[in-house]
Amino acid sequence: MEKSREDLLSAKLLLDNNCITQSINRSYYAIFHAVRSLLAYDVFDSKRHSGIIAFFNQNYIKQGEVSSEYFKILTSAETIRHDSDYDDFFNPSREQAL
Repeated sequence: MEKSREDLLSAKLLLDNNCITQSINRSYYAIFHAVRSLLAYDVFDSKRHSGIIAFFNQNYIKQGEVSSEYFKILTSAETIRHDSDYDDFFNPSREQAL
């Protein structure tokens, strides 16, 4: 969770300084690391983001342990982060970063 907290703080600082793309990246990783922390209780980890997300969905969302709203937040953040990191023509908005 410490990684998650640090990433969230970085995301806020970056957003406050209009570094939108970098803020989106750190926001996604704050969410991702929080999910990884939860999955540590299951002694589960994966080198792939898709593995973490799939396990979280299968064992927490579909089982009703965590609201599906959080899965939507995670997958939306992943998509925006991926687009802002790898699509040279994607111009994310401040609202997307928020």
